[in-house]
Formats: sequence, structure tokens, C-alpha cells
Amino acid sequence: MKNRQTAILTFLGCIVAFSGCQDNLAGPRDGHRTWVATEPIQCLGNSWERDWLAKHGEDYDCYPRDLAGQFEVIEAYYEELGVAVYAIASRHKYSIVCGACSCPRGDTLYILVGLENIDVMKLEGFRREWPSMPGPITVYD
Repeated sequence: MKNRQTAILTFLGCIVAFSGCQDNLAGPRDGHRTWVATEPIQCLGNSWERDWLAKHGEDYDCYPRDLAGQFEVIEAYYEELGVAVYAIASRHKYSIVCGACSCPRGDTLYILVGLENIDVMKLEGFRREWPSMPGPITVYD
């Protein structure tokens, strides 16, 4: 009986001790920022990609193919809309995707924004979601 009580108290102590802790991806606890997420589509059909293409003569070949370059395009696009971007992350989600341009490309894109920008991001197709799933994630900040 005593071992069981000790185990329960230890477990509860761990919950209390670690409930205030967070990793860098859990989001700030200051109440001013939050993560939003979306599943980008293929064929450079997302709003930030279409905007970049329009500004660069529809030159698909020059669009950045590296993740850091793509994150810079996303950050620039949303900052033009007045959205402060604090961090961007991507997590691989699907190994197999359909071939249509309207299909998801196979990842989830996360952007850390100010709470005042939630409505803009919802209009852009994002939802509030923290990148807390297990597995590898690429973060750019």
C-alpha cells in the first residue's frame, strides 16, 4: 500500500513540476502569440507562392526549392499582410499524395504569429494548432 501511495504522489509531483515547462515548439505562455497550421498544396498553388510568382514574372524555375528559401518567401508574404511571423516550422505528414495540384503536398506548415493576427490567418486557411506531434520537424526563426 505504501509503495502505491509513493508512486501516486511521485506521479502527481511530476505532473505539477512539469506542467509549467514547455519546449520551444509548445508556444509562448505570454498570451500574445500562437501557432497556426495548414496543409500546403502542390504546384506552387499556395497564396505566398502565387504572390511570389506574380512578382517574379511567373518564373517557376526560380522559385526557391530549399526549405529556408521557401520559409523566407512565406515570412515576406505574411509580413506584407501585416502579420508578424516569429517562427515557421514544417513537419512531414504523408509519404504518398495524389498528383493533382489541389492536393496537399504531404507536410503540415506551422507559423507562430501574434494573437491579433488569428483572423487574417484563418482567412488564409490556417487553424490554431501547435506542432507538438512526435517526429522530426524543421524550424526556421
